Amino acid sequence: MSILDRHLENHKVKTVSGNMMVHNLYTAGIAGEKFLRHLKDQEQIVGSFCPKCKLTFLPLRLFCERCLSRLTEERVAPKEGQLQTFTKVYVDLDNRPLEKPVLIGFITFKGFEGGIIHRLAISDEKKLKTGTKVKALFQPSQQRKGSILDISHFELL
Repeated sequence: MSILDRHLENHKVKTVSGNMMVHNLYTAGIAGEKFLRHLKDQEQIVGSFCPKCKLTFLPLRLFCERCLSRLTEERVAPKEGQLQTFTKVYVDLDNRPLEKPVLIGFITFKGFEGGIIHRLAISDEKKLKTGTKVKALFQPSQQRKGSILDISHFELL
């Protein structure tokens, strides 16, 4: 009997109240995992180089977005980058007001396509302008977990 032949009635549906434990494992993928391991283990921001297009992409990728070649060569980005844009965030991801606003910026690195969105630690916001040079500061090695937050923040140079 196919599903169309069955007589489905919604009043026969049963519900069960309670909690069910669900364990999830979200991965960053193969390239994302390598990128995060470099942050954690070597305190390096790493991108993928395409020998065909002569471009280096950040963050690390498996395939070139231009020619679709497999990318196997890695290049280390400098810890210094350039602030392309920034914003001040007043609410968290659940739309609750933050105690103190957080500055977030998009940072690019010389010789790399793409960049990183991350926290900015700036004491004088008047000095904050697009094009400003910034530097990545990492968490102490014993506190790193293999997350983008292994970079503590970026500060002005």
